[in-house]
Formats: sequence, structure tokens, C-alpha cells
Amino acid sequence: MPATASDRSIGQLVSDALEDVRAIVRHERDLAKAEITAAAKKGGVGAALLVVAASLLGLSLIYLLIAAAEGLHAAGMTRWGAYLVVGGSLVVLAVVLALVGLAMLKRVRGPERAVEQGKGTVDDVKDALHGHEDSPPVEAVPPVGAAGTRANATR
Repeated sequence: MPATASDRSIGQLVSDALEDVRAIVRHERDLAKAEITAAAKKGGVGAALLVVAASLLGLSLIYLLIAAAEGLHAAGMTRWGAYLVVGGSLVVLAVVLALVGLAMLKRVRGPERAVEQGKGTVDDVKDALHGHEDSPPVEAVPPVGAAGTRANATR
């Protein structure tokens, strides 16, 4: 006669429950791994196609620049002068793009709110572990654009 749940000890029930949870976690992990592998393959093919397209675009740009220089030469400029104008234009464009890019990079900030929230959570966990049960709960970080921040909120 098979044992019923009432015939089994609490330890056996907990052990069985833990084994079931482990099996579920393993199956979920395997499913996630299969999905990520399939997505990575598709992403890899897509990325390779983009690299090929960018390479072809770069090569075509070279031909277009040569054609522009030859067009300036056909319009009456000396050949060396036409190539100098096209090359100089590229240098000016590169400098302008670099300056704009540097200005944009200087304005980039780290995840300040997330770091602050993480520090607050760590502090609250430490307080809870050390028996400070009277600690107030962690406050939510206000949404972007909301008045006030965690830094000036009271705890």
C-alpha cells in the first residue's frame, strides 16, 4: 500500500518539495538556454549581414569620392586639386563629427539612481540582519522627471 502524505514525515515532504523545485529550475534553465541559443544564432546571422552591408557601403563610398574628384577635374580643376578638395572635405567632416561625438560623451552619466537605490537596499538589508527591525522600508526611486530624488527624500 503506497504511503500517503499523512504517513510521511515533514522532512520527507520538504525534501520532495525541494527536489521538485530543483527539477523545475533545471527545466526552466534548459528552456532558457535553448531559446537564447536560437536567438543568438539568428542575431549572429543578422549581425554578419549588417557587417557585409557596411563593408559594401564603405567600398561604394570610396568610388563615389573618386567620382566626385574626377567630376571636379572634368569641370576644369586640376586633378590633384580636385582630390585635395574631396580629401580636405572628408577631414573637415571627420573633425566636426569627432567634436560632436566628444561633446555627447561628456554629457553621459552613470546609472546614478540605480546605484543610489542599490546602496539603500544594501543598507536596509544590513540593518535587518543586525536586528534593527524598526528600520523603515526602502523607498521607491521616483520616476524620471518627478520632483525630488532619493538623495533629498527622508528615510
